[in-house]
Amino acid sequence: MVKEYEKNSSQELLEKIDKVNRELEDEHDGAGDVLKKLREVTNGFEVPTGGCHSFQLTYKGLEALEWDIFQHVHLENNILFPRLDVEMKK
Repeated sequence: MVKEYEKNSSQELLEKIDKVNRELEDEHDGAGDVLKKLREVTNGFEVPTGGCHSFQLTYKGLEALEWDIFQHVHLENNILFPRLDVEMKK
C-alpha cells in the first residue's frame, strides 16, 4: 500500500495505510511480549550446562530471531510509520 501511495497518493489510501499501521503496532506489542517471555524461559538464551550442540544452535537461532524481529519493529515503528504520520497531518 505504501508503494501504491507513492505512485498515486490519495487521502483514502492514506487512511487505509494508517489503519493497517495501527494494527501492526498492536501486533508488534504482542510479538514483543512473546519475545520477552521466550527470553525469560530460556534464561536469556543461556544454554543449560551440558546442553548438546543442537540445543546451542537452537538458542543461538532464537536469539537471532529476536534481533531480527526487533530490527523489523524498529524500522516500521520509528522510520516508516512516522513518515506516513507526517503525510496524515498534511
